[in-house]
Amino acid sequence: MAKNKETSTEKESSISTRDRPHITRSVSHRLSQSNRVKRTSTLCVLKGNEILSFPVDEDRMNRICPPWRQFELLGGRKRMADTNGMDFVHERAKDAIRIVLDIVHGKEVVNYENFSPRLLFYILEVHAWLGHPKATYSSGMDPKMVGTQGAQSSPFFDKDAISRCIFDMARKAKYLYRVKDWLLLALVAEKLRLHDVMQLVLDNLCLFCRADKRELPEEARDCIQDRDWARIQNLRLIGQ
Repeated sequence: MAKNKETSTEKESSISTRDRPHITRSVSHRLSQSNRVKRTSTLCVLKGNEILSFPVDEDRMNRICPPWRQFELLGGRKRMADTNGMDFVHERAKDAIRIVLDIVHGKEVVNYENFSPRLLFYILEVHAWLGHPKATYSSGMDPKMVGTQGAQSSPFFDKDAISRCIFDMARKAKYLYRVKDWLLLALVAEKLRLHDVMQLVLDNLCLFCRADKRELPEEARDCIQDRDWARIQNLRLIGQ
């Protein structure tokens, strides 16, 4: 995710200043507020028979998210995303799209405080079907510089901030296993290579394990769907 001091127009009263990440931008890349990213195209996703729409900047999507070019063109500057079977019934799935698109469009501060395991999981799902972008660029950068070699960028996700978020949720609940859908964090840890988080998951999983069982205990499943439960099982956490 991008790291920088937020401008007065981006300030959110809910963001804690304690863990706020920063990025130093080149003065030459700053533009006036009137020249900032304008979202004039639309990313669409299916939710049953309903279509959810999210405003995007087509140039940014082209430069940062390569799959954008392959998404079905619906006309009127709209494209239908291939979401790889992601379920949008849960409200957190829609929140995840908004968060990831904000980062694509140069959001300079993401406050991970109070994010749930499910929201973190959905964020990484969206990130995947948008092509696993590795970097993001300030919203004030010259549009022609975005995605080019040598352009100042920052990692798409602040892994340290995400790790702190997960350990904070465990601390607040006393034990990670008390957090709803906590086993989804195994997939988060695996994708982001958060070794400390994976160890935390394994330590809590041990509390449910039996010597004569090699499969994941159903009592740790919470509301995790079959598709995602199978993916967690494929990590072969038992015995690690």
